[in-house]
Amino acid sequence: MRHPARTAVALLAPMWLACGGGPDTLPDCVDGTAPTATFFIANFTAEAGADLVVRGETSGPNITAVYVLGTSATRTGIDFTAWQATIPAATLTTHATDGALWISAVAVDACNNRGTPVCPESGLDTGDTSAGGEAGPVCAHVLLPADTADASDTADTGDTAARP
Repeated sequence: MRHPARTAVALLAPMWLACGGGPDTLPDCVDGTAPTATFFIANFTAEAGADLVVRGETSGPNITAVYVLGTSATRTGIDFTAWQATIPAATLTTHATDGALWISAVAVDACNNRGTPVCPESGLDTGDTSAGGEAGPVCAHVLLPADTADASDTADTGDTAARP
């Protein structure tokens, strides 16, 4: 008597190969070209204590993941052609310097090639943040809300005189 699993494989293998299955369907990893992830918008202003939602797109075949500040994006298009990431407020605060930060999106393909965008270190100097061509920016600038007034400015000093 034949084993049912062997019979199933023997019957399904020819159909799988006829439909394009097999070694030819594996991703082509020879050239090592890194995929690119870009943002739809280059500047964001975060709300106090709120997570920041960013959206973008990728270029390159077989994209399997996109990361923004270590946060996994969810795909909103086939192979991450469009994506969305929600960055926790605590992550933004941790990475910010003087109330602002640059973020980049890193795309990873099936061959584990990953893009390595280089963003400006600080300030509003955008440098070359484009991916070239018609693509959107590879880096985005995020402004965090200003901290509340310093406690010394609002402390009750007993002075009832009007302040200028």
